[in-house]
Amino acid sequence: MVKVAFTVRIDSELNSLLEEKAKELGISKTSLVERIISEYFGNKVHEEVPIPPALEHRIRELEVSVDMVRRRISDIESRLSSVLRDIEEMKEKTPTQAQAPEYRSGQYGSRKTKPTIRDVIRSRKVQLLSELTLRNPDSFIEKAKKEGVVVIEGTKDVAFVDPDYWEEFEKRMSEIPKEPSDPVERKLVMFLSSNGIIYWENGWKYVP
Repeated sequence: MVKVAFTVRIDSELNSLLEEKAKELGISKTSLVERIISEYFGNKVHEEVPIPPALEHRIRELEVSVDMVRRRISDIESRLSSVLRDIEEMKEKTPTQAQAPEYRSGQYGSRKTKPTIRDVIRSRKVQLLSELTLRNPDSFIEKAKKEGVVVIEGTKDVAFVDPDYWEEFEKRMSEIPKEPSDPVERKLVMFLSSNGIIYWENGWKYVP
């Protein structure tokens, strides 16, 4: 069975219709898309008109691709829910309290010090701009650069990476599996690959 990369792009109007229909049926949007495609190809396969071998092979490839899309959407929904929970928790705390577990008493002297961008990135290892709600993203990016954070500007998003973590990641990048189990490592790999910075060929490599 051949595995192929498969990307689904839909406009905002169609996306809204899918969300409304999924809510009406009491299922997720992923399940709705899967059902539509499954029923469509199921009807095609059961027609009495003979299916050419080439088309039948293509249908099998599409079924595999649909399954991959379903798993990717499910993973994205899971990570998005986690990010939203983190944001809600941070809203309930003051800036100092939100980062309190990361710093020991007296680390910055007797007075409480608001954590810097680098302090936050050091604790999270990898942070995407799309996960933040900022009034001035450009100012945030410039400040992060000045504080020594590794800022990777892609075509679709921007990643802020702890310098020590980035150095370690680059050293063993070729040894990292195609689908890392570690969530932080997987986030960074997905960002770099989706923005055309690295690609997989018997190991992760930089795009020339």
